[in-house]
Amino acid sequence: MTISTALAGFPVLLVPGLLFLLFGTWQAVRQRENLKRLICWGALQDAGVVCIALECPAPALADALPLFILFQAATRLLALSALGDLAKGLTPALSALRGVGRQRPVSGALLGLGLMASVGGS
Repeated sequence: MTISTALAGFPVLLVPGLLFLLFGTWQAVRQRENLKRLICWGALQDAGVVCIALECPAPALADALPLFILFQAATRLLALSALGDLAKGLTPALSALRGVGRQRPVSGALLGLGLMASVGGS
């Protein structure tokens, strides 16, 4: 048996997907104080989910995967734009933003919604 025949049935994207998923999650937890970095590291986690999903032989994958990618991109942009509005003149740190949502409740709600959706609340 050659290496190519042994690897013929092996899901090639499974290992990188797991590595992206674990590393992105670990980095997002480490960066939980800096919201901008947390959102960006969560995108690596989603890349891992996409790699793992590409290995699934589900027939609905062709419809579901583009919607997942579109949803994650939209929620990350929503969270980043709301964070930019809330953090004017401040660092994007969680502790620096305490109470700012009361002054701009719409941006605060959009940031919360975008964070929940883009960092695993979906």
